[in-house]
Amino acid sequence: MKNIVIALFFFLSLASCSNADSSKKKDSSPLAVTTVYPQQESINQLISTGQVVSSETARLGTRIMGYVDKVHVKQGEKVKKGELLISLSDTELIAQELQAKAMLRQADQAYQVALKDSARYQEMLTRGSVSLKEFENVQLQYQGIRAKKIAAQQQLHAATAQRAYTQIVAPYAGTVVHVAVDEGSLATPGMPLVTLEQSARFVIHTQLNESEITRVEKGMSAAVRIESAQLSFAATIVERSASSVSTGGHYNVTLTVPDAVQQQLLSGMRAIVTFQVASKVDSRAASAILIPTKTLIYKGGLVGVYVVTANQQALLRWLRIGSTNGETTEVLSGLSVTDQVIVPAQHRLSNGLPVQTIQKD
Repeated sequence: MKNIVIALFFFLSLASCSNADSSKKKDSSPLAVTTVYPQQESINQLISTGQVVSSETARLGTRIMGYVDKVHVKQGEKVKKGELLISLSDTELIAQELQAKAMLRQADQAYQVALKDSARYQEMLTRGSVSLKEFENVQLQYQGIRAKKIAAQQQLHAATAQRAYTQIVAPYAGTVVHVAVDEGSLATPGMPLVTLEQSARFVIHTQLNESEITRVEKGMSAAVRIESAQLSFAATIVERSASSVSTGGHYNVTLTVPDAVQQQLLSGMRAIVTFQVASKVDSRAASAILIPTKTLIYKGGLVGVYVVTANQQALLRWLRIGSTNGETTEVLSGLSVTDQVIVPAQHRLSNGLPVQTIQKD
């Protein structure tokens, strides 16, 4: 009986070890992943995404602090030049302006009397009726009263100018694209109250990186495609930024829009801009490496992709990327056309993870 128990324990131990080995083998099996190879194409074209914007945009505010008394316009409304947009409470400023006017009237009356006295003493000095000292005293009094009148005039101008800041008017005909305050809100200096775009003229704004900006020049033509409006037209570069300090390493480029399509556009429409450039033959080969944008991994401000190593393991490779055109992104460094790039999908990838590749067409 004892031998039977020992034999049963032995067989159960073997079965348990077999299951553990099977489970371990199952856990260490490679993860099936989809991979793609980077594409290499000629770079005699530069493709970037841009936006239709107004040639002039005004963010209007005030230099004084006060409560919003009345909002005269709504978002999307078209306005004329000089039309009143927002009124601030100006009760206190009206009082200051009236006080300045009263002071000016008083100063003007004193000035008129002093002016007559000056003329009279001038005539009396000619006849010898008054001494030179008396004449100089009258002249000195006249100059002081004249200075007070000028000061009163300047004070009135200042009060009038301050009151003008309570009336926000349109600097040109355009469209109200944003109203930032409601009636009763407190407006402060430097705070944009309303944004106005000049709807009569649109341009295209796009950005190029440092390897691309040197290949375009002011006056160069580009092909523009507006997918939402089903429009294609040629545009000309009218501005090319010389600095990327305040734009995150990218350079702004502005292109004109032909008059024939101006009325068919709306501010904010997405544009695809294609520049025809000469092949670059200096420090960079005349080709670009492109990968699907969806393969990019973002961690801690860095950008990379997972690639498959020679021993069939996942490896995170950090990249330096260029422009992104929708579904594809240009790789400037960190990747070659022979690398297999893993499409992340729902996989939890990590360095050293065994993988089994499935080539994607």
